[in-house]
This record gives sequence, structure tokens and C-alpha cells, in this order.
Amino acid sequence: MMNLLRFWKSKKPEIKFICSMQAVKDTMPIVRAGQIPRPWIKKVAKQQGYDDGDGRNRSSSRCPGIIDVMREGFVIRAWCDITIVIDGDNFTWKIPHEINGPAGNNVEVITAHHDFNLFQHLENLPRHSFNHVLKINTPWYIDIPKGYKLLQIPVTYVDQNTFTSFIGMMEYDLGLHSLNIPFVLHKNRGEVTIKAGTPLAQLIPIKMEDRMDMVNLSFPENPEYYKIWNNKMLLEFGTWKRSYAAIRNFWKENYYK
Repeated sequence: MMNLLRFWKSKKPEIKFICSMQAVKDTMPIVRAGQIPRPWIKKVAKQQGYDDGDGRNRSSSRCPGIIDVMREGFVIRAWCDITIVIDGDNFTWKIPHEINGPAGNNVEVITAHHDFNLFQHLENLPRHSFNHVLKINTPWYIDIPKGYKLLQIPVTYVDQNTFTSFIGMMEYDLGLHSLNIPFVLHKNRGEVTIKAGTPLAQLIPIKMEDRMDMVNLSFPENPEYYKIWNNKMLLEFGTWKRSYAAIRNFWKENYYK
């Protein structure tokens, strides 16, 4: 009995992605963000970093600020080719096959937000963008575990300029969420196709109880931070090739006991 209780206590929370179409779930499931191909990373890694003038080896393919965010959460991809045709202020869309919602109804894949809600208040979008905010209505729905929110952002560090998805947040206590992708299309005439497999949005779970208080400090008022900063500088810049593993170990042993 104790082993069973220990199992349930240690079980990780699960976020559930439910698809209205079995074929989409089987052929283009939602995946972990780290599984998304980013060919530029391999190109950078082959350069063996760069010399920034003082002989130190640096590479963005090893930067934790880049690598960690690329691996965080999950990614929804286009399940089929989605073609959008722009004609002045109007648009049409087409896909190779229809998709169905949970009730068996046909889903309107591309719709537009009413300009009053957002677009007419945005003054600095790229001039070559379509003059409406569009939305991809996907066959996916989300069951968020209790105590979590889900942050939806553009997929990080993918090399594409066809569209930019908007950022939003979904809360666990608002029921089953439809997974839709509002976006700005960076084309204002002609035809563009979002290919099957294209990353559409990145979904990052956030534990709500992890919210923290904020304190503004300064180095002169808190001189202990001079020591911490000097240690950081030596760890990061005291070798020709930076070791993030060594930095992490030092921080754990000295600051997070």
C-alpha cells in the first residue's frame, strides 16, 4: 500500500493534448520543443565557435539562454498544407482535405479577428503584412493540469518569416481549451502556403504557485553582489572555452544550499 501511495505522490502532472481527428494525432502529433529541427544550430556548431578578438571560443549553439528556451515545452505543427490567398483586403484559404471537430462538424481552418479587437490599434506591424489578424483553428484541444497555466508563444529560433504567431495564456480552470493560433501573415498579396510540419506555436507550462515577489536592489547598497558578480565573471571568462557545467556546479554548491 505504501509503494502505491508513493507512486501516486511522485507521478508527474500531465498535460493532455486531445485531437478531434485520429489521423492527425497519428501523423502529426504535438511534440516536445526540442524535437523541432533547427538546421542553423548544426551549421553554427560546425564552426567550432568564434574568436571574439581575445582568443576565447564562443558559440550560440552552446548558449544556455538559447538552448534551454528551444527545448522548453511543446510545439504544435501544421498537420497539412494550408494555403492562403490574399486579394486586397480579402483572403481565402484551402487545404487538401477537410478536418472535423469533436461533433463531426467541418472546421473553418482560417478565420480573422475583427479589426476592432486588435489590428486597428497596432500601428507598427511590418508594411508587407496582411492587414488583418488571422487565426488557424486547429483540431487540437488541451486539458491543462490543476495549478498550471500554458504560455503560447511563437516557436523559438526557427528560421522562417512567413508569419508571426501572437502570444497568449491559457488557464487550467477554464475548461478544455481549443488550440488556436492567432498570427500576422507577412505577405499582403498573392498566395502563400504554410507547409505540413511547419511549427506554429510553442506551448510552455507554468506552475502558478511559482509566482514570486520582486525586490529592486543595487550593488552599492548590497555589496555582497560585487563578490557574486566577480565570481561569475571569472567562471565565464577565465577559460578559453566556457564550461556551463562547471558554472552550474559552482552555483549549486555555493549559492543554493
